[in-house]
Amino acid sequence: MEIKNIGQLLDKVRSGKSSAEEQVLLEAWLHQYNMEGPTGLSDEDFLNARANMLHAINQARLHPVKRTRLWYRLAGIAAAVILMVFGAGLYYYINHKPEFKDGAGYSNDVSPGRQGATLTLANGKTIRLTDAVSGEIAKEAGISVTKTADGQLIYEMKSPMEQESKQAYNTLTTSRGESYILILPDRSKVWLNAASSLTYPANLGEQKTRKVRLEGEAYFEISKNKEQPFKVESRGQEVEVLGTHFNINSYADERTVTTSLLEGSVKVIAEKNMNALLLKPGQQSRLSGNAELDLMPNVDVEEAVAWKKGYFQFNGEDLHAVMRQLTRWYNVEVDMVNMPHKEFYGAIRRDVKLSQVLKMLELTGKINFKIEVENSQGYERRKIMIR
Repeated sequence: MEIKNIGQLLDKVRSGKSSAEEQVLLEAWLHQYNMEGPTGLSDEDFLNARANMLHAINQARLHPVKRTRLWYRLAGIAAAVILMVFGAGLYYYINHKPEFKDGAGYSNDVSPGRQGATLTLANGKTIRLTDAVSGEIAKEAGISVTKTADGQLIYEMKSPMEQESKQAYNTLTTSRGESYILILPDRSKVWLNAASSLTYPANLGEQKTRKVRLEGEAYFEISKNKEQPFKVESRGQEVEVLGTHFNINSYADERTVTTSLLEGSVKVIAEKNMNALLLKPGQQSRLSGNAELDLMPNVDVEEAVAWKKGYFQFNGEDLHAVMRQLTRWYNVEVDMVNMPHKEFYGAIRRDVKLSQVLKMLELTGKINFKIEVENSQGYERRKIMIR
């Protein structure tokens, strides 16, 4: 695949002569182009990239001023297609043929994560939602738990709960390689990312203070109710809300706990010293391991919720941070020995196989990956080797 400029790649896709690799490359370029300003292609449209590809290309061709500004940025990268880079903040693809290794390096490919979770009821019973059929899957103390045809979990109050059951808690858990959508008893909606769990009262809607416990990462759309404030406990902090949209990343292997606000307002409180921050839309709080709570006043909150929209988005993340995301979504291990220091900028879809993601990362320069299989006590596990 030898592409001299982005126009050639656009033409190949329009004519139906592009390879799978070229389509992945163009999708990444379109996302970067879209971030430069309005092009008629929303993030949601982008996530349906194949269905909307021709529309996106036509929009790009109808805006020569925007293309000029983009190509001005490319002046120092002669005859290259913009895609991904580390360090410099531009996305590029060198004009010689990339060395996509389809041999042994990717013979042990891994499929992307999927919708799935495990529900643990108050009585200790566990239900694998991936295997459960649609319809009512549980009923306890006046609460009906239903799995919808599109894989969401919905709680409904059918009758008043008995007094002894009012402290009954349920836990929704996703393993690595899984995500799930939950509609809580108070009609709040939660998107649970991979390797995460949410614990909540089965009668959450009847609680004076609606309080849940998060481990990992989740995006919340909270039903507004001034009489019943909503609180999220996570690693070292508590978030107080009335009605709002926000994301919390509290994975134990991340350096900080981040709370990103998209709509409304939230109050973030550090549990250790009770320091507090009031966030406005477009702001983010970061809680460090020593309980320092910092305000990031102007951040790209869309980056924080990229996972919910179906893609990885990197904005200066180092290789360790990138690999942590891949281990959770693809349920693989990574060889962390002698990992080079590189920074990555770009967006990659989460619905592609692991090899496609690794190929995109390889385009950034002198780094190569290999997927190996390790056997331990009769159990096979994929591992990413960095070369």
